[in-house]
Amino acid sequence: MSNFNLLAIANRGEAAMRCIRTAKNLRTKEGSSLETLALYTNADREAPFVRHAHRAISLDESNGPVAAYLDYKGLVSVMRGAGVDAVWPGWGFVAESPGFVDELESAGIIFLGPPASAMRRLGDKISSKLLAESLSVPVTPWSRRAMDNIVEARDSAREIGFPLVVKASAGGGGRGIRFVSNEETLEDAFNSAKSEAESAFGDGRLFLESAVQGGRHIEVQVLADKFGNTFSLGCRDCSVQRRFQKVLEESPPPNLSQDLMETLQHDAIRIASEVGYESAGTVEFLVGPEEYYFLEMNPRLQVEHGITEAVTGLDLVELQICVARNENLSGLKINSLGHAFEARVCAEDPDSGFLPAPGKIARFDPALGPRVRIDTGVSPGASVPEAFDSLIAKVITTGIDREDARARLLSTLADFDLVIEGGATNKGYLLGVLSDADYIQGGVDVGWLDRRSEQRTGQGLHSSPALIAAAVLAYQRDRKLARLNFYADPSNINPANVPKSEGQEIDLSYKGEQYRLDVFAIGSWRYRVYLEDQVVAVSLTEQGGHRAQLILNGEELPILYDSTDAGIRVEVEGQPHQFGWQTLGQVRAATPAMVIAVNVEVGDRVESGHPLGILEAMKMEIGFDAPVAGVVTELEVRAGQQVKAGDVLLVIDPAGDEDLSEMSERLVLPAYEDPLAPLFRSDKEGGAFGLPDLSEADASAPEDRRSAVSAVREEIRRLILGFDVHPQRAESLIEFLESPLDASLSSQFISELAPAAIELRVAADIEQLFIRSPRASVSGELGPSNSARMRMFVRRLRAGGAGIASEFLELVRTALAHYGISNLEEDFDEIERAVLRMLASQVAPPQRQRIILALLRQVESLIQHGAVADRTWELEDALTRLADMRGLVSDAVADAAIDVRYEIYERPGIDAGLQRTGQDLDEWFSVDGRGVEQPTNHIIRDMADSPRPIFDRVARGISDIDENKRVLAIQVHLQRTYSPISIVDWKFSIHGKLSLVEATLEDERVVIAGACLPDDISDSAALLKEAASRRREHHEWPSVFSIELLVSAEESFSITEAARRLQRCIKSGFSARRFTVSVVCMGKVSQCETFLPTQSSYKKLDRTFGLHPECLSRIDLERLEKFDLKRMDAPEDIYAFKARALEAEGDERIIVLAEVRSRRDHPDRHEEVNPAAFEKAFIEATRVMRRLVAELDPKRRLQWNRICIYCGPPVRLDSDLTSNMVRRLWPTARRLGLEKVIVRANLIDEKSSEPMKQTEFVISDITGSNIDLITRDPRRRPLESVSDYEQKVLTARSRRLVYPYEIIRMLTGSGRDSDSLTPFPTGAFEEYDLSEELDSLDCQSVDGRPYGLNESAVVFGIITTPTEKHPEGIQRVLLLSDPTIGMGALSSGECDRIVVALKLAEDRKIPLEWIPVSAGAKIEMESGTENLDATARVVKKIIEFTQNGGTINLIIQGVNVGAQSYWNALSTMLMHTKGVLIMTSGASMVLTGRAALEASGAVSAEDEVAIGGFERIMGPNGEAQYFASDLSDAYRILYEYYRYSYVAPGEFTPRPSESTDQITRSLRHEPCDSEGTAVFDFKFVGEIFEDETNPGRKKPFPMRSVMQALVDKDGGHLERWNAWVGAETSIIWDAHLGGIPATLIGIESHNLTREGYRPLDGPAAWSGGTLFPQSSKKVARALNSASGNRPVVVLANLSGFDGSPESMRKLQLEYGAEIARAVVNFRGPLLFMVVSRYHGGAYVVFSQALNPSLKASALEGAYASVIGGGPAAAVVFAREVRARVAADERVRKMQRESEESEKTQSRAVLDKVRHEVTLEKQAELAEEFDRIHSVQRAQAVGSLGNIIPPDTLRPFLIGQLRQSAGLEEEG
Repeated sequence: MSNFNLLAIANRGEAAMRCIRTAKNLRTKEGSSLETLALYTNADREAPFVRHAHRAISLDESNGPVAAYLDYKGLVSVMRGAGVDAVWPGWGFVAESPGFVDELESAGIIFLGPPASAMRRLGDKISSKLLAESLSVPVTPWSRRAMDNIVEARDSAREIGFPLVVKASAGGGGRGIRFVSNEETLEDAFNSAKSEAESAFGDGRLFLESAVQGGRHIEVQVLADKFGNTFSLGCRDCSVQRRFQKVLEESPPPNLSQDLMETLQHDAIRIASEVGYESAGTVEFLVGPEEYYFLEMNPRLQVEHGITEAVTGLDLVELQICVARNENLSGLKINSLGHAFEARVCAEDPDSGFLPAPGKIARFDPALGPRVRIDTGVSPGASVPEAFDSLIAKVITTGIDREDARARLLSTLADFDLVIEGGATNKGYLLGVLSDADYIQGGVDVGWLDRRSEQRTGQGLHSSPALIAAAVLAYQRDRKLARLNFYADPSNINPANVPKSEGQEIDLSYKGEQYRLDVFAIGSWRYRVYLEDQVVAVSLTEQGGHRAQLILNGEELPILYDSTDAGIRVEVEGQPHQFGWQTLGQVRAATPAMVIAVNVEVGDRVESGHPLGILEAMKMEIGFDAPVAGVVTELEVRAGQQVKAGDVLLVIDPAGDEDLSEMSERLVLPAYEDPLAPLFRSDKEGGAFGLPDLSEADASAPEDRRSAVSAVREEIRRLILGFDVHPQRAESLIEFLESPLDASLSSQFISELAPAAIELRVAADIEQLFIRSPRASVSGELGPSNSARMRMFVRRLRAGGAGIASEFLELVRTALAHYGISNLEEDFDEIERAVLRMLASQVAPPQRQRIILALLRQVESLIQHGAVADRTWELEDALTRLADMRGLVSDAVADAAIDVRYEIYERPGIDAGLQRTGQDLDEWFSVDGRGVEQPTNHIIRDMADSPRPIFDRVARGISDIDENKRVLAIQVHLQRTYSPISIVDWKFSIHGKLSLVEATLEDERVVIAGACLPDDISDSAALLKEAASRRREHHEWPSVFSIELLVSAEESFSITEAARRLQRCIKSGFSARRFTVSVVCMGKVSQCETFLPTQSSYKKLDRTFGLHPECLSRIDLERLEKFDLKRMDAPEDIYAFKARALEAEGDERIIVLAEVRSRRDHPDRHEEVNPAAFEKAFIEATRVMRRLVAELDPKRRLQWNRICIYCGPPVRLDSDLTSNMVRRLWPTARRLGLEKVIVRANLIDEKSSEPMKQTEFVISDITGSNIDLITRDPRRRPLESVSDYEQKVLTARSRRLVYPYEIIRMLTGSGRDSDSLTPFPTGAFEEYDLSEELDSLDCQSVDGRPYGLNESAVVFGIITTPTEKHPEGIQRVLLLSDPTIGMGALSSGECDRIVVALKLAEDRKIPLEWIPVSAGAKIEMESGTENLDATARVVKKIIEFTQNGGTINLIIQGVNVGAQSYWNALSTMLMHTKGVLIMTSGASMVLTGRAALEASGAVSAEDEVAIGGFERIMGPNGEAQYFASDLSDAYRILYEYYRYSYVAPGEFTPRPSESTDQITRSLRHEPCDSEGTAVFDFKFVGEIFEDETNPGRKKPFPMRSVMQALVDKDGGHLERWNAWVGAETSIIWDAHLGGIPATLIGIESHNLTREGYRPLDGPAAWSGGTLFPQSSKKVARALNSASGNRPVVVLANLSGFDGSPESMRKLQLEYGAEIARAVVNFRGPLLFMVVSRYHGGAYVVFSQALNPSLKASALEGAYASVIGGGPAAAVVFAREVRARVAADERVRKMQRESEESEKTQSRAVLDKVRHEVTLEKQAELAEEFDRIHSVQRAQAVGSLGNIIPPDTLRPFLIGQLRQSAGLEEEG
């Protein structure tokens, strides 16, 4: 036996792995030293066979990778150098090369195969056929030699006959073989086969043989040892061949007799034995129906040997090794069991002629299991090399019989996850073959597969699901790309950057057909796909790279896919489908730009790279070229058009000839039952719904209906969550939600609709994350808005939102829960997707808002039908939040939320209050309610004025057969009509069907009334006329004032018909001042027509609008005589009109008038109006106004609307009733364009001699939040159309701004009385304007000039406002922009006025107060650069004014552009400026507006507020100092600031304030509060300064608590720059100390969370006691602002300036130096108090040496030194610490022990002891340093003045301030 240790493998891939596995198994089994050597090329350097071999050597591939394996001399040379003992050739390459065997033999290397002699006789097909003939083994007729040329071939062919086969003598694998059916094709076949053979094998010899029709390719596996033992291991059927290449093999062959198989095996053994064959080999036969023929013998192991191993249980490679080792196989036992199949899975594309399709293996996950074997040489991530065979894997399955094995192979292939990026596989083709009926039957011939391939037609299995999957995968790919791009830079969350939720149009091609599909995401991994008029809903979930699961109509389909630039390959249940993209020819804009030129037209043919046009972006021209050659088919843009990044510019149809023969029938989508279908008519085509049909839905099967309603709710939720909006479907959904709920609908159906209301909570949960307003108060304390936190969360998403306030993260969790996400720390991809949907909901199409609105309206309708959703607090909370988020949600949504909340949660309580009717009425209903006894006048009045449900209890008797009930109903109707005038006397008479009532009113008017049915109108009218005439004829006084005919009718009977019937009767006139007919329908508003008598007949009373004259009088409708009115629908007692002024074009308004008639149920105050009734009237009036505004004025143009409420019963003058109720109700009236609300009432004033006085309350709101309430005598004169002034007010309002003179009115209280609710004191304003002297730039007073006559966009003057400190008034120059003149654009005139206003402030020595709204320098044809020069003059004057100590205070309430923004900066943002800048929520300061930025291609944002507003920009950068919710709030802040800073002319400091807070008050027991998430160890402030509770003053504490304890408790405080990001460690307050205004600067003592982006070279948090660049700048600005105005008190716990690289890069040195400059230049008292620790460079900038006014003091127990003890010990005295450590006995002892022992453990112990002692010695030295460098030492050397006990901090500082102010003697 010849053994060997190193076995080389002269092969690669799967073959090499096959040998390696056997060799390793054998090594393990035998315990031998057998190793393998892999020979590889560069393409396989990462291949599994290289990794798994014991050794590997790369081959020289200078002639190519294939040649490296064919160069047998080179191979032998490598093997010899490596010390190889033996070589296994596998199959292919040199496996059949006798020359290779010769070389090996010369090198002494064993070849695992037959000897060269046998190989030469068998490897050559010609010689092997001759051998077979010699052994009488049948062969087909053939040429018997090689054909040297075509002439010889043609002669031989004629002898053999056609059809025949041209075959290469060398090689195998189906190469060099051509089938020839006739002589005409012989030459081409001959030449082709010759060329292929020469290329593949280096041997072009060919021979011819007869083609056997219907023959099967049967192989016999033989094995022979060196001892003459030759074995047959069974037969294989290899007939399934494509162009002579094997595809599927099986063993044993089906439908072949055992006798024939034994004959074939016998002949095979004979042939092998004849040549002295050794090792494994294959003898191939062609078996016909009745005969068989020898084909060839392959002197090597075959690819398909595995199926023989599967059925025999033998390892043929191991047997080859045994033969090579000279082992005798005589005892080999061969048993065949079961059936086996092998499928060759290759990287080739069946749709492209089986061309190789190599690429990177993206997925390789074979389905393993019992009786499944995978032979492969690849792994995931590897590439299939182009140079080698495309085989990826051989899948071998075994079964107990053929069908068992075939089924196993079928399922294994179907579940084989295999994806080649950019390539393809034949897996689907194999599945098709295995499923073919012919193949299942068994026994196909070698031509069957080629015939089958030629007959393949149609789309293939699962083609429609594949099309759907391809479209959805394309959608997902684009969404993923958009998501990656967005999150690559989430720092700028701009609507333009957020992928929109609009669905995507996907163009695909498939088998010559084009498909345009629309894909919409309708949920997490759920999609709706549209194709032409078809639609289907699917779920497609990613399951790792290149794998997904498609759920279609309930069926789960596994998907494998690979996407390339050319298309997408989709495999459904193993069946592949190739789709091409149809977007290759789309040319898109790469950046926002303007189209300058388009150089092609539709129809032009262009080449790739052809210039197509030019764009302009950022003032640069950018060309765009053709990406492909083809024909221009679409032009989407034209010159001058603005485009966004990604917009399609034009479309090119790529050039190429379509093979029309391959076009096939079009795919259609599977049938789909839309769950919404039962709710709509099906009368539309194209997949759209018809109109909603609720009646049909109600009649449908309950289960279908419930499913449909549930689907509606799900769609609503998905749309709210930001998933894709399909416009038509959304419209259908809106139509359904807004469909009227007919009374015929079942209560069950109605109740099924109700639960959808809770989806409003989803809307509120999402919307609230984007609230943009920071929290603000008069104190100036702010917190980040939800919008800011949301942007921060996007940036920190993958950190779980670290550092963001927990309360906001809870809001995020609540919102994400609607997407099925419960944890912020897991599945960040899912969170990213959900957050993108949230963001998209904010930039969504309008349908999303309309969906919410429609849902609200449906809820309103459901309420009216009594089907209210559960009155849960969640729904109430959601409605409240939606109502409060106006601006985020539309006005219509906010209004509807208010209405729904009122209907569900507020109205029931109000109505319950109105149902309490009073004791007398209650008693009558309980005793006499059956109408037995006539009620008293008092009870009749109560009935008449009761709410409708109570009134109807009696009033419905108007058509009753009972006379008493009829009479009572008429009485109640009459009293209700004439209320509040009481009826004091009644007379009754019955005239057949007519009950006649004569009523005398308390004003002595007489009314005759009757009631009838419609058919009795004429008769009844005649009787009433007769009664009136009779009274006149009898000279009864007074005569009849009015005749009233009440017609009880159904709703269908109109007032027009009633009037027509009445007119027949009154043609001759009537004896009364008027005749009114009223159509009464229970539960409905009555309609009236009134007629007046004339001399001969009658006339109709005009402009009654269906109302009774008494009602017209009560609501004072005559005041609207100058308006054309159109009455709108409204509830009872509410009268709504659209009004258009008759004399002023464009004056349109909505006017709502309301009556209040119900009285209190209180026995002592029964005559008074019921507060609940007033509240209901107010709310109902605003609801009607809200509805009409939404219908008539959706863009909110009408800004002069009015509500008037008329109270019938008297109102007691009660401040609670006026102020509290107005404040509570007014929010419901906001954003309705109201000029004012007027309430007219009869006031009861017990203090007045007059018992009652009619008064009007006028409620208005100039700024949007400043309620102004005045009282006045009722106005009776006609309402005038808007004046010029009012028109300007309207113009400003329409722009969400305030007209400047309205601001003056607000500040001065013009027209206001003492009962006003405004917080502002009454003041005075003297207007100024440019001087009329042309030669001087000066101003003059124009006091008395009517407001609104300004000719410039600037208004200015002197305003005086009385305050507590300044009763005479604080004076300022007020400078206002007029947005109605060119949006405040600035020309020379405006700039001159600003300059003279500054001069006026300078001359008067008073501040300038500026409220600018400006579009920047005026741009017009007539003027240009001169306007810029004018703005420069303003720049100069601002600089001069502020540098001379002038103060400019700014309130920004609108958009400031360009020059104005620079002026704002010059006024308040420079180091020397003192003024404040306050911004409101809608304010912004920008250099360039959003539209201009986008037009130029620059980076922009969603609006101007996002570019330069407070919350995102100006607050965080410190340029704006305070935030206000609106203009009124801004003035509250400014007036508070004036309390601390205003200096009257002639005075030098702000006036002190009276304070009751004791000067001597100790801080000891003042509370020490937590701040945000920071919690401290101190309960009281005093504990901060006690050694027991704060040893060494090292514990963090809240500086604001110390400051709060220090300042006057009744003096307030105002924090400045609270929102400045990066400046959090410095705190700036203005406050009072002992009544003295002062600025407090506190240095925060505890670490603060760092918000926003953090560079890696900066601190992770803002360290307490440290000044950073921005906090340093903040301190410097505070010092400069207070200098020369008020004292500054610095409370220092200051360790120095931060010196990190980030801080140094961000100007730490400069801003630290600015503090020093500010201290040096400071004018006034500057008190510096060390409250804890004071070290480092900060000592320098606050040194007493800088300014004689600076007095530095310290609290007892504080520390002051150049450096702290800890740093000193660690750095400065490090040598001393080391010396003390070395001298320590513990260290010395361990050192001795360590030296005596060489153990590593001893050294470790020494290091530990040395470390512990070092820390101990550092602490000792630090304590010594601190003890020496105490505040006492600092005092001794003059660095500090006083050292005081902490208890005396307040009195000490106040004493110092009073002393500096000259209020008490020094000492």
